[in-house]
Amino acid sequence: MNTLSIGSSGKTHTDAVLPDTSVLARDLNAVLRCRGNNGSDRLRIVQRTLNPHSSTFTSEIVTCAENGQCLNLLCKFDRPIRTLAREHRLGIAYEAAVYQNALAESGDTVPRFYGYRPGDSKSMGWLALEHVTTGVKVQRTPHSHAIVEAARWLGRFHAEQERKIAQSRAIGLRVMDDEFYRHGIESLGETESRLVPGWLEHLCTMLSSRIGELIDSPMTLVHGEFYPNNILFDLSRNRILPVDWETAALGAGEYDLAMLTENWPGPVRTHCELAYSWERWGRNAPVAVARRLQLARMHLAIRWFYNSIDANHEMRQRCVAQIARLAREAGWMNVPEES
Repeated sequence: MNTLSIGSSGKTHTDAVLPDTSVLARDLNAVLRCRGNNGSDRLRIVQRTLNPHSSTFTSEIVTCAENGQCLNLLCKFDRPIRTLAREHRLGIAYEAAVYQNALAESGDTVPRFYGYRPGDSKSMGWLALEHVTTGVKVQRTPHSHAIVEAARWLGRFHAEQERKIAQSRAIGLRVMDDEFYRHGIESLGETESRLVPGWLEHLCTMLSSRIGELIDSPMTLVHGEFYPNNILFDLSRNRILPVDWETAALGAGEYDLAMLTENWPGPVRTHCELAYSWERWGRNAPVAVARRLQLARMHLAIRWFYNSIDANHEMRQRCVAQIARLAREAGWMNVPEES
């Protein structure tokens, strides 16, 4: 199986500019022809609108017309909005590979992939996806059960992807390896000591000694940022649609579940965990699942703390309080309540 370390970095053409409408229309037609979606240069762009929900990379909602029918696309451009975290550095080229190599058989459970055009020194690369006009973020849907439906979707998805990986059908994807899990944990030791409570240093040592349970867990395709903000609920078709797959990797599925349930009340977390477990394993859930989920939550909270070191005091304290709560729940150590 060909894989990439999650620490690998890619290149973006930051000096390139967004393509003008005529160039974008020409390239869209060319890409669609190559993928068998379009027979000639019949597609024209009616409107381009900056996507107000762009997060990591600049994106536009591109309304097209073809043979009297409307086609709504989301075009993501290889232009970072902010400094890229290490997980995003392979850019939209990697996300295109995820759609082509890992999600091609997922049908309408993910946004439809229309094509990718690599960039060069003059023209910016882009990725074209289905724009779901009736999609809302899962936490904003009027359906109270939507977050649990997202957990069910995740369980089914992880089960299917685990089977595919066992058949060596996951090519060219990154791996949540030892380097990934130890980054942040061990980097705290290099952080100014006044910012890191003494008990947290001890907790990181404990976590580092146990992280092998996540590395050795059954491998599936992990979204990598499976937060409610990256999950749409399509109101017209009652379907869950995760978006923004540029951090996808092979790893422990519990990591996605930890992200989905972060900061939700206890009863909601429990419902999500039960729904996920049933869809992924039925009655045969491994005994180690609960422990792996604890490890994933702890690692995720420490990553948040590490990334907040340069932030304000209030944000750091929120992260510390979260880690302390998780440590007490896991029974790892007697962390003071005021932490």
